[in-house]
Amino acid sequence: MKRSKWKGMYIKTCYKKVSVNNIISRRTSLVPELIGETIKIHNGKKFKEILVTKEMINYKAGEFFRTRVSFGFKKKKS
Repeated sequence: MKRSKWKGMYIKTCYKKVSVNNIISRRTSLVPELIGETIKIHNGKKFKEILVTKEMINYKAGEFFRTRVSFGFKKKKS
């Protein structure tokens, strides 16, 4: 069992602050009160806005925004 399962959900206690600036930490579990709201999630460099839908409930907010950029070598022109 994952550690987050037995620890329980982390829910930010005051959602009034969320509605003011719409910034949520990556570890916050999304709850039904946030359906239809646009929230901002920080990846360490910039914020990304995400619209919360019904399918996102009970997931962590950080699962919907990658923190690392995929890297690939460019081919040399000959």
